[in-house]
Amino acid sequence: MHQFETFIINTKELFDKLVWFETQIETDLLSLDLETDSEIEKKANIYGMGLAFTDKKAFYIVWRDKSGQIIWNDSERTSILDWLRSMVSKRKIIGHNILYDTLVLENNFGIIIDDNIYADTILMKHTL
Repeated sequence: MHQFETFIINTKELFDKLVWFETQIETDLLSLDLETDSEIEKKANIYGMGLAFTDKKAFYIVWRDKSGQIIWNDSERTSILDWLRSMVSKRKIIGHNILYDTLVLENNFGIIIDDNIYADTILMKHTL
């Protein structure tokens, strides 16, 4: 049976472990999925970010709590966004309806991933 682990990232210590893990992997692929509060890209607030670099581990960075408050202080937010901006620029990004996530990342954080999109599983599904 295939072992798969999911890790919830909601503290600075856990985020630091994620950063360390990301530096150790050899793949250039990234599966990305955002959880938001709206289907409309310009209105959507990010509640969390799902990331997977391999088929064995997935990470979910909690961004907001259930009430909509960002859980990170200013310094932590800056660290996470700097890492995210750098990390996505080095990877081939795979997503499901990645156009939506692309627009939400740009609207929320100013992060542009257009040049790094590798595959969209929703388009693959429709193509098949």
